[in-house]
Amino acid sequence: MDEQQYYEEDHQQQEEAGGQIDGAFARVNGGMLQSGRFENQIVSLVGQVVAHDTIRTADGSSVRLVTEHLADDTEDGSGGLIVDPNTVVEIMGQASGPTELTAFIRRELGTDMDLGLYNQMITMQQKDKYVQYFSPAPEGQ
Repeated sequence: MDEQQYYEEDHQQQEEAGGQIDGAFARVNGGMLQSGRFENQIVSLVGQVVAHDTIRTADGSSVRLVTEHLADDTEDGSGGLIVDPNTVVEIMGQASGPTELTAFIRRELGTDMDLGLYNQMITMQQKDKYVQYFSPAPEGQ
């Protein structure tokens, strides 16, 4: 099986499994989350925290964050979502509703990240034409 066939088969298996494959998760924006396609799946959401429980995503949508399961991985022990609103963060968690994410991990990405460019990239990765470039690599490679 050549690499193109592998990716096409992998994409088909991913769709049959509801978009989730073991060890991989989707990078989404607020609009993708609102579509309901990722409900109950582990996803990555990037944006800026605008309130203690709200993130403005790369496409400008607002998503409510449930933070009770958020790991406290900060050096100062402050935990939660107390971050500079100019700082871009990645939140990994479970899509628990069309505008809600149960957060598990928070990672600061800095203040100079271009959210518009990031949004273009994650929008492109959803298109069938490009899915092979964003799929997990075959095992052993």
